[in-house]
Parts: sequence; C-alpha cells; structure tokens
Amino acid sequence: MFKGVDYAAGTNTPGGGGFAELQVAYFLRVDLTDPEIRLFASPRRTNWVANGTETYGYTMTNFLKNYGLQVAINAN
Repeated sequence: MFKGVDYAAGTNTPGGGGFAELQVAYFLRVDLTDPEIRLFASPRRTNWVANGTETYGYTMTNFLKNYGLQVAINAN
C-alpha cells in the first residue's frame, strides 16, 4: 500500500458457509522499525474546555484530508 504499510482484507462466506451474516475485516500491518513511519494522534481542540469534547469529530476521510495523512484507523 505504502512503504512500510501492508494491507489485507478478508471475509466469510454467508449462508452455506455456516455464517448467517457477511462479515468483512480489514487489516493494516505497519513496520514500526521503518524510520520514515510516523504515528499521528488526534490533536486536542483549540477551544477545548474541561468536561467537553476533547477532539474534533472528523470522519476518517476528512481526518486524512485535513492532516495530509496516508492511512487512518478509527479506534478508541
């Protein structure tokens, strides 16, 4: 996918394969020993206040575009 990043996707076979629902999984393997790989976490909001929302609620697509990234993972 990119230097130091591998991508894979997998799925089950619904119905006749014993699964009632289709499931799809996406995987990224990141080579953290590659010196050109940098991790980026969501920055705190500029107008942050205690007990409020700490980060902006971007979609993954907008997060990628706004920060000029190559890959984003939605996790918590």
